[in-house]
Amino acid sequence: MALWSGSIADRFPKRSIIVVAQVVMMVQAFILATLTWTGAVQVWHVMVLAMVLAAANAVDMPARQAIVVEIIAGKEDLTSAIGLNSAVFNAARVLGPAIAGVAVATTGEGMAFFLNGLSFVAVIIGLLLMRFPPFVRPRARPPSAHISSRGCAMCAASRW
Repeated sequence: MALWSGSIADRFPKRSIIVVAQVVMMVQAFILATLTWTGAVQVWHVMVLAMVLAAANAVDMPARQAIVVEIIAGKEDLTSAIGLNSAVFNAARVLGPAIAGVAVATTGEGMAFFLNGLSFVAVIIGLLLMRFPPFVRPRARPPSAHISSRGCAMCAASRW
């Protein structure tokens, strides 16, 4: 999925991609919570749900990183916004497992998965409440614009 994710982020509204990915991850967490609570969870469930999570993350990340440019009004703040986004992402990678460990120890695995699912609700609501500029779909180049009778015009221009 990672090979196509950037292309997907360029061709579709980034907020829509992120919302769909977040909903998929939320549903995955709720399914895992339900399977854990009922005692029906099996190894293959975990493997399939892990693949679903990985696919959703692969689509979510490029859109999430690219949306920062659309959110920031002043370009002079863009560097700070990218740094803040990276800091928050990495802090979540450090703190998330620790919080999950405390949740598992105090409430059990099923409740930890349920709380994880609930955590997506705030993100989804926040994304839906944000205002973005209208999405403009990039126009596809005609094949003749890239390849001429002598080969690729862009490649020929970059030759030494």
